[in-house]
Amino acid sequence: MGILMNTVELNAPTLIRKRIEANRIAQSTGRFDFAKNVAAPALAKAFNAKRVWLFGSTARNDATSDSDIDLLVEGGAGLTAKARLSLAYDVVCSLDGPCGCDVIILTENEIAEKAPISFIRSVLSERKLIYGE
Repeated sequence: MGILMNTVELNAPTLIRKRIEANRIAQSTGRFDFAKNVAAPALAKAFNAKRVWLFGSTARNDATSDSDIDLLVEGGAGLTAKARLSLAYDVVCSLDGPCGCDVIILTENEIAEKAPISFIRSVLSERKLIYGE
């Protein structure tokens, strides 16, 4: 038995980690592209939205094969919460996406009112604008 190991054997864990990370980034990138180019415009049109933000694992670029797309839509004025949920469901179901989408629809005033709530605060802190200005 030799003392020296094959360089590939020594680097195998590093190579595996790099491949896993590359796959994770590819998954996040595909989800990001779908969110920005397909889901956000469709939701913006349906809700007459000023802005759509991405948050969660896809926004953090650490999505896995089990991850979904999390979106915050600024719009829906004049619609009840039930009507917003129903419309969001219809829009998301009509899209042929790589994964599921969780959608929060709030007006500009509702976002400001709910900002102190810990969940909304965390959404606001990590969000990435993907539609609007």
